[in-house]
Amino acid sequence: MKICIILATYNRINFTNRILRQIESFFPHHVPHSVIVVDGGSTDGTQELIKNNFNNVELTIKEGAYWNQAMRMGIQAALKKDYTHLLLLNDDVKVFTEGFNSIIKLVPNLEESSVIVGRCVDPVSRKTTYGALKRTSKFSKLNFSLLSEGENTGKTFNANCLLISKNVFLKVGNLSKVFAHSQGDIDFGLRCTKAGVPIIQMNEPFGELAYNKEWAIRNSRLGFKNWRSILLDPKGIRMNEWLYFCLKHGGPLGFLNFIWRYIKILFPAREKARIR
Repeated sequence: MKICIILATYNRINFTNRILRQIESFFPHHVPHSVIVVDGGSTDGTQELIKNNFNNVELTIKEGAYWNQAMRMGIQAALKKDYTHLLLLNDDVKVFTEGFNSIIKLVPNLEESSVIVGRCVDPVSRKTTYGALKRTSKFSKLNFSLLSEGENTGKTFNANCLLISKNVFLKVGNLSKVFAHSQGDIDFGLRCTKAGVPIIQMNEPFGELAYNKEWAIRNSRLGFKNWRSILLDPKGIRMNEWLYFCLKHGGPLGFLNFIWRYIKILFPAREKARIR
């Protein structure tokens, strides 16, 4: 086994420093591994931090790259090398001491082409905040929720922590070119399911990460003052990306899903879907 850990960073120097230190401290030394960081053009000293303190980290700078495209670039670079697995990791995850060991130990017991999802929990409540997702509607194919306690197989996932066999990428392809920031992970997970790739969630949590309430609130109501940030910004719900997602994965009701999402934020109600 040889693992490439891939991170996307942008102006979060404290998170970046913490996750790289955690990899140094907690990642099992007997497992060959290296780290690729794709930085979106940080101006807070992140690039200098990596260059001066982490000689084993391969740093790529891509101005303006948001999460999906940064991770896509890192994956593309890793696939050219002789890794057996890729570990996609968000820099804001506070990894538990045994997190890396626990996720790696699952590999021998699973199919060669598989995805292992690291479950993240809230620091206070210990409830799951990010992980594998299941469908929750008999009608819509695009309503998802986190797995219930005792469940460990999903239809897609949040990509805050994923250990993926290189064979999966050879079978399914890279993250999509369509998405700039969000939805690319859920799109990739659904493509894995369609290709017959098992999606398995760890029983024990991988690390701590509070749910991003700021994102949820920011995109919960569409109005005259914020329409640009929701419809055009990469961290919003861009119409071209959402339409592509709905038509690709929504089946006969795909276009209705597309319209319904905007109706809900024009006339807000409680959002149940886990599209981040």
